[in-house]
Amino acid sequence: MQFKRFFVAAVLSLAAVGLFAGCSSEPLSGQELLADVARNADDPAVRLSAAEQLDEQHRAVAQEVFADLAIHAFHANVKQRAVRRLTDPALLAKVAKTANDSDVSRAALQKLAEVAEAEAAVPSAGK
Repeated sequence: MQFKRFFVAAVLSLAAVGLFAGCSSEPLSGQELLADVARNADDPAVRLSAAEQLDEQHRAVAQEVFADLAIHAFHANVKQRAVRRLTDPALLAKVAKTANDSDVSRAALQKLAEVAEAEAAVPSAGK
């Protein structure tokens, strides 16, 4: 776990000096770089760690990454951690429906029920 945090910190440091700016003349911001790592890193645990550090502006990216990892990651702990981080009902339903791991499907269904219950408990502004 410490290595993954070190790796992400090192990548962010390199981004700060513009080494991962790609073809662009502008260096990527820390959040943009984290989003790129979350989408494209080879190691699912690194993708998960990067997605967990994304801010609210990058919430959609993080949720997509969590759903993808819950469905496709090899290690059960990465899948379970990704499901726990999911809050988007549509993505939770997708995971519940398409995951080949029954534990992941069950966890997604349980989380979907929790999200629905929490949303039902919040009074709507129009009432």
